[in-house]
Amino acid sequence: TAILYLVTHGEDGLEGGETGIGDEVDETRLVSRGLRVEPSRGRLLVFSSGVENMHAALPILNGTRLVTQIWFACEGMKPGWASSLPDDGSVHGLDDVTASA
Repeated sequence: TAILYLVTHGEDGLEGGETGIGDEVDETRLVSRGLRVEPSRGRLLVFSSGVENMHAALPILNGTRLVTQIWFACEGMKPGWASSLPDDGSVHGLDDVTASA
């Protein structure tokens, strides 16, 4: 997973909206150790997003959290979000899209 933050926490009217990554969970299933990444315009957060890096966007207290998020998968693996895609990988309505400079 890659997350590119487009606004800055404490600026741009954003409060909250951090990305939380849990490293350790206690017996009550609460995160007892982990990382809280504050949005900062231009910051790129990259991490593997399997069970080794359970993560979530934390609640937004004020403003709007703007990010660009990209998911990667290893060759030969079909990620969970792609389970509804046809086997040929095509997406209805996007096959004819072309990029312009």
